[in-house]
Amino acid sequence: MSAPGPAGTSAASPRAQTRARHALWVLIRRRLPLWTVSISLDILFMLFVQAQALLIRAFFDWISGGMAAGLNVWSIVALLFAARIARNLAGYAAGVTGAWFGASGQHFIRRSLFLRLFRQPGARAFVGSPGEALTRLHNDAAEPPNYLINTKWVLGQIVFAGVAIVSMLLINAPVALIGLVPLLIIGVIATTAARQVQENRRETRRQVGRITGFMGEMFGIVQAIQVAGAEDSIVGRFGALNGDRARAAIRDRVFSEVLNAISYNSISLSTGLILLVGGRLIRAGEFTVGDFALFIYYLDQLTFIVGTVSGMVTGYRGVGVALERLEALTPDQPPETLFAPRDLPLPPDLETPASLQERSLRPLLEVSRLTCLYPGTTAGLRDVSLTLREGSFTVITGRVGAGKTTLLRALLGLLPRDEGAIRWRGEMVDSPADFFTPPRAAYTPQVPRLFSASLRDNILLGLPADDSARLKGALHAAVMDDMLADLPEGLETQIGARGVRLSGGQVQRTAAARMFVRQPQLLVFDDLSSALDVATEAALWERLAQHPATTCLVVSHRPAALRRADQIIVLRQGEVAGVGTLADLLKSSQEMRDLWAET
Repeated sequence: MSAPGPAGTSAASPRAQTRARHALWVLIRRRLPLWTVSISLDILFMLFVQAQALLIRAFFDWISGGMAAGLNVWSIVALLFAARIARNLAGYAAGVTGAWFGASGQHFIRRSLFLRLFRQPGARAFVGSPGEALTRLHNDAAEPPNYLINTKWVLGQIVFAGVAIVSMLLINAPVALIGLVPLLIIGVIATTAARQVQENRRETRRQVGRITGFMGEMFGIVQAIQVAGAEDSIVGRFGALNGDRARAAIRDRVFSEVLNAISYNSISLSTGLILLVGGRLIRAGEFTVGDFALFIYYLDQLTFIVGTVSGMVTGYRGVGVALERLEALTPDQPPETLFAPRDLPLPPDLETPASLQERSLRPLLEVSRLTCLYPGTTAGLRDVSLTLREGSFTVITGRVGAGKTTLLRALLGLLPRDEGAIRWRGEMVDSPADFFTPPRAAYTPQVPRLFSASLRDNILLGLPADDSARLKGALHAAVMDDMLADLPEGLETQIGARGVRLSGGQVQRTAAARMFVRQPQLLVFDDLSSALDVATEAALWERLAQHPATTCLVVSHRPAALRRADQIIVLRQGEVAGVGTLADLLKSSQEMRDLWAET
């Protein structure tokens, strides 16, 4: 059930690698001082490791009766102890700054992706299931910052490796080369196998995304599964997906462990070769016990460094793949906006409301020749025009499939329009999705979405909770007085996932209160009263009429709304079949007469 995408490809494209370089630089530039401090601490850490190596050499030279640069055993031990403490402090500080940098980078990427999602037309907010999107937000968004954390650590290791190799060559070049040759071979093997490691990791991540997406969809349709008696099939499908994930994870783990075993056991081969050559040189006085201990210490560190450097090469390709997966969630957005450091556009200050007489004389919203067809079909809207005056109550009606919901969504930018113009107070609206937001407009769909939180949080959704008068007014307008009295904890009642503890009418009234508390100029309802009883619906429209400054655009077939309407727009097969008041349309429109007879 997960979306196909770059996760299934064999490697990131060259364009993805270019974007990876750009993305990594953006992350570094955002926190350059923190990045610089963290790298410096990593280098300092490795310098203390280098100091430990030299002190170990001096210690073994001293106990073997050689020269120890004027140090005795107690001074050597004291310096080793001090170097160890300094190394741990530098490592701790580097870890803290690295974690800070990584968390900041992950937050920035996820925030940027959310901005892209919110700029998408609502009908195709992202590709794939919500579970798959969460997997990408969790795993793929962490890939670039984590890679940079590993990179800065590798830079410190490279500094250490350079000092270590030069020191070994200066002490005894032939022995150094004998010890380094196995590491070189292992490095080549690790680099060659890096592509397979990345393929295994990518496949494991893809399988995790599939099973997460399936679980998300399964939890969302539990009732449908029970009604269809499909429990066994769903459990079987879940087992099959989990089996695929397990096989991919085992393949990845086994291959990686084998490669690690070869890499980290190469020190045994290097140590054996140095013992064969170094033993004779020690007896000849050309190589000290301290030199031998230093070489073994260096080789142990270099073995680890070879593995991390090859992982850095592999991880760079992984960054490109991760970015492709993130960009694939919002394919309609330009790739470069994934790291655009900008906020959602806020509407400018609204003009001072006009008087009631002025509102009645001028249009608030004008839609001209709006066309919105579904891809690959002829279904949708064609050539729809309408005008809403300030303070008016307009109802859109029609049969099932006439295009009522499509009209609202295309008007608000939740569906991309093919043709047509939209004007607000005479000014052209180029991006309706960005423009029609509170406090200009608020929208409630046919099936409102609620969160697993308290009723208060679902209504406010981030608005300040201290404006009790505003909240009280919204609750009254949404006819929630009796509803609150029936709930065990009133506004603090936890309503469950998607409002499962509320009835259909309570969900719709909660969504209405969410709109009212934002005090928008334009209220857009898509069949809001469909789950309300007649008395509650009548009270809702009556209370709404007490706010003449609010303009309403309502999809409804209910008599209470049609009688209340200043203007009715009748749709038939995606086209306007009539415009006027109820009385006028009952005289002039056969479609309206047929619809009225069915109410």
